[in-house]
Amino acid sequence: MTDTDTRRPVPLAAFRAIRAMLVETPGGEDWRVERPVPTRTRETYLLRHASGRSRAAVLMADGTAGFYGARYGARHPGPDAAYRKTADIAKAIRADLREAQRDGRIPADVTISVRSRDYAGGRSVDVTLSGWDTDRVRVLDPAPGQPWLTPQAAAALDAAKAVHAAHNYDNSDVSSDYFDVDFYGVPSWRF
Repeated sequence: MTDTDTRRPVPLAAFRAIRAMLVETPGGEDWRVERPVPTRTRETYLLRHASGRSRAAVLMADGTAGFYGARYGARHPGPDAAYRKTADIAKAIRADLREAQRDGRIPADVTISVRSRDYAGGRSVDVTLSGWDTDRVRVLDPAPGQPWLTPQAAAALDAAKAVHAAHNYDNSDVSSDYFDVDFYGVPSWRF
């Protein structure tokens, strides 16, 4: 490809999809779409941050856009930060979950357990919600295709997942069976 091939304008549909993604990204207003990047498989665009760093955005088949490469949660210190111990990550998650309970995103009568584990091949931070009776958490005999959690239990679990994800980064590529995260673990209910 010649140098002029990379200077073609960004199609309006791609620009709108990328801008929509950036609106939902913390600090997204500091990014601008610079130019298309030639790739073989995906429609990719170079984004430039106000600080000068760059990142690639990929246009998905459904017309939405997403960042290509590592995605850092809002509370993760970023790629240049020093290594964090798993226990320190769990401590920070614990504090944010307490704040979520004070804000009302997680009901005050829910008991929250945060446990960290280090093992060969990785580490995990497990968040468990408990303290409610089964009928308050689970829909007994849901219709096929319907959720098995009650709306209140699902909202509490979603809030816990958001806090958990905010402290993590994800550089996984599921299509090539490559998984790279800061830590594993999925918040869940125990009843």
